[in-house]
Amino acid sequence: MLPTMNACTSAVMEKWMGPIEQGHPIDVHKEFSNLTADIIARTAFGSSYAEGKRVFELQQELQVIVDQLLVTVYIPGSR
Repeated sequence: MLPTMNACTSAVMEKWMGPIEQGHPIDVHKEFSNLTADIIARTAFGSSYAEGKRVFELQQELQVIVDQLLVTVYIPGSR
């Protein structure tokens, strides 16, 4: 996995060089989230984050729905 992580991180750093040199801010939270998703996609599924972006978006939506349901569902003995 290390070569994949290195390649993805290097690509992100190269992408940042333009905005940094021009003095533009970078949304680091968003960039690191995308970097993490890209590394996971490449190592686990053999495709880039851009190719599987919709899957990750749906996964995030599903997590929000599950979190909302867990608050409203009563499982006997869980309290």
